[in-house]
Amino acid sequence: MAQEIKEVLPEVVKGSEETTYSVAYGNMTGLIIEAIKELKSEINELKSSHGIL
Repeated sequence: MAQEIKEVLPEVVKGSEETTYSVAYGNMTGLIIEAIKELKSEINELKSSHGIL
C-alpha cells in the first residue's frame, strides 16, 4: 500500500526498496479533510439538482 501512496504523495512515504516502506498517515490528515469537504459539496450539488435536499 505504501508503494501506491508513494506514487501520489511521495512526501508522506519513508523508506526504500532496500528497506520497508512506511506511511506517515498524520501528514495526510489535512488532505483527507479537504477531499471529504469536496466530496460532500459534490454530493450536495447532485442532491440539489435532483430535488433530494
